[in-house]
Amino acid sequence: MKEVETTHPEGTVGVIIGPLARYRAMFTSLETLKVPKGTNLIFAEGVDIARNCNLLVETMTGHWLWLMGDDHRFQPDLLMNLLERKVEIVAPVVCVRGKPFNTVAYKTAIVGGHENTRYTCQLLNDEQPQGGLIEVAATGSAGMLIRKWVFDNLPKPFFGYTRHTSEDIGFCLNATASGWKIYLDLEQTMSHITPCDLEPVKDKNGKWRIMITVDGQSVPLVYE
Repeated sequence: MKEVETTHPEGTVGVIIGPLARYRAMFTSLETLKVPKGTNLIFAEGVDIARNCNLLVETMTGHWLWLMGDDHRFQPDLLMNLLERKVEIVAPVVCVRGKPFNTVAYKTAIVGGHENTRYTCQLLNDEQPQGGLIEVAATGSAGMLIRKWVFDNLPKPFFGYTRHTSEDIGFCLNATASGWKIYLDLEQTMSHITPCDLEPVKDKNGKWRIMITVDGQSVPLVYE
């Protein structure tokens, strides 16, 4: 991380190391990430992601916690841009790793709701084509910036699982039930790294090309 002079107070970058993903791209992104002076970096490792998130909250220092998974790539200015928003809870736009590749943000969400309405890219375009902040019912925790005082008045556990509800959506519902708002910053994006198959094939004209397969869906690699 690169400390910079800023009016924003210091906080904690908390990285969740899951049981499967170990991507160098995330660490490369961390090396160039701009942070306010005095910002701390903490890692939490294990198969229980909710436990890891709660541990990061308990051990955080400073005025905010920025959660990050180990399967993402991001730009150096992402955290500073989120801090500029001056809201309690905000996250960048991220997509899921399987088709139809919608965002990880929800328009409607309830505890145990396996039919919660997820934001598609088209729905974001329709609702807020000008960009900026949009209030959402819930969103994934990776890349989520949370101010410390949110946790001061939130029931524990902060992050927890219920049937059909992941730990990050559970946190959002916990927060909104306590009166906090969840925002998606439509000016900020972050990649979601996923394994894929690269297969050399010959097309009907006998020419070689590389097919990329993600979540069972194959597309050709286009060369300039």
